[in-house]
Amino acid sequence: MINVHRITSFGSDMNTRRLAVLVGLGVSFLHGAASAARSELLRMQRDIEPRVANGEFMGSVLVARAGKVLINKGYGKADLAWQIPNSPTTKFRLGSLTKQFTAAAILLLAERGKLNIDDPLKKYLADEPAAWEPITIFNLLTHTSGIPNLSSIPGRPDAALRPATPEQLLVVVRDRPLDFPPGTKWEYSNSGYDVLGYLIEKLSGETYAKFVQDNIFTPLGMKDSGYDSSTEIIRQHAVGYVHGADGLAVAPYVDMSTFYSAGALYSTTEDLLKWEEALFGGKVVSPASLARMITPFKNDYAFGLEVHAAANGDKIVSHTGQVSGFDACLMYVPAEKLTVIVLANLEGRAEYQIATDMLKIALHERVTMPITVSARTIDRVTGPYRFADGVLLTVRKRDAHIQTEGEGPKQDLYAESPWEFSSETNNLQIKFEHDREGRAAALILTVPGQQLRAQRITETEAKQIADAVADRIRNQTAFPGSKADVLRIISETEAGSPDYAQMDPLFAAFIRQQLTPIKAALKAWGEVKTISFKGVDATGADMYDVAFEKTNTLFVIRLTPYGKIATWGMQPKAQ
Repeated sequence: MINVHRITSFGSDMNTRRLAVLVGLGVSFLHGAASAARSELLRMQRDIEPRVANGEFMGSVLVARAGKVLINKGYGKADLAWQIPNSPTTKFRLGSLTKQFTAAAILLLAERGKLNIDDPLKKYLADEPAAWEPITIFNLLTHTSGIPNLSSIPGRPDAALRPATPEQLLVVVRDRPLDFPPGTKWEYSNSGYDVLGYLIEKLSGETYAKFVQDNIFTPLGMKDSGYDSSTEIIRQHAVGYVHGADGLAVAPYVDMSTFYSAGALYSTTEDLLKWEEALFGGKVVSPASLARMITPFKNDYAFGLEVHAAANGDKIVSHTGQVSGFDACLMYVPAEKLTVIVLANLEGRAEYQIATDMLKIALHERVTMPITVSARTIDRVTGPYRFADGVLLTVRKRDAHIQTEGEGPKQDLYAESPWEFSSETNNLQIKFEHDREGRAAALILTVPGQQLRAQRITETEAKQIADAVADRIRNQTAFPGSKADVLRIISETEAGSPDYAQMDPLFAAFIRQQLTPIKAALKAWGEVKTISFKGVDATGADMYDVAFEKTNTLFVIRLTPYGKIATWGMQPKAQ
């Protein structure tokens, strides 16, 4: 079955035009998914690169959807002294991204019968203080234990400079009063996750580092991940930087042992992709454990993970991490199997904004790029444009942005650069070509699956074209020769030798790509018995009822002002 389907450059109304032929149940567009992926990549690069250029970001970025990588690249330097660039295999400190690995380790112990998440902590650590008696493992996982946060205790500004054992970390908080009764409030507590690391060691008989390595990293093939060290040599490990008075400076020294199970792991973007795909693919914990791990309790916090909703309602599972010179952000959208990973070796929180933008771009949401343009810049692109098939697109000025007006709904577009604009949903993008005087001469319009070029014309030319189309629609008269074109197209295509010279080049490329399935469908329908003109549709395309031996169809054909075929398609009619 070959269906007619027209995709507008300016909206999604079914009465609007733009080529496409649907073959069978599969939809094939010009450029297809590859074009959409390239568009996403370009938008992601345009978002990241200005932040690199102005010194906001150094690090690595990876975005993948359903196993397909959309972007995977390093930016800036892993080591400024040696001018070593960041790459997808550069190792970064994760900070609090560590907590989800700690939570998974606890769930693994629960599945092995070593503990119960809802049990009091004191059942497994009998020597803990009396004030901790009401605290459950669940409270520790969800930051609702009331245990004071070690990082926030006054008088400890240099505590991270010296090595510390788990016991030494806990002794600082064990005798302090709880900040609130367990389970009643939410307060982020690194100390709570230090307690979980200590619990893992007591129940497994192994160090936290060894347990995570043997039970998570090694089984998942995460060869570039591990427990960080301030003294060991770790190959391809980035140096952390901060903004200093005279430019970038090496971040202050910290001893990673003091971050323990709350923040001491390192990894790469590529390893973290393995982690996300394994965790949500059922290769780490059971489905029941995973469901509990990503169910928020208070303040949108679950087990080592934050869980909230995107603009379209999809669940987003995420976390950030910061540790002396390093920032990290990891986001996952289960409904889309979408992973966003941004690891930075420069403090400043650019990683979170980049990750948020990457997520929005991948979800086709509006992203405000770091650029504004003047009214004069917008004035340079306004006016009428004509596509190869004669269809018009008018670009108008609307405050600080532009608006397109054509056959479909009006669309507002916002600047990404002085010559590039995109719609609210990013599904429509326009890049303007300009002449030596700095005035737009043509535009390249991109929608999912298509890229189309329109030449700028005068207002007089635009009116003549619009009037001609209006006359044909009003008079319902066929374009001269279109009936003969229909019969010729069917005959030549069934024979496998359509006359591409009589087609608009863009449409000819599409038919070349789809010739085999179209030819097979036409052969299955048999010979043409009758053909009759039905009228001109609202886009100026001619419609014909064509009866084959085995089916009846509606054939729609659009010709360029010069008589070449701009698009055609057939839709079998209900018998």
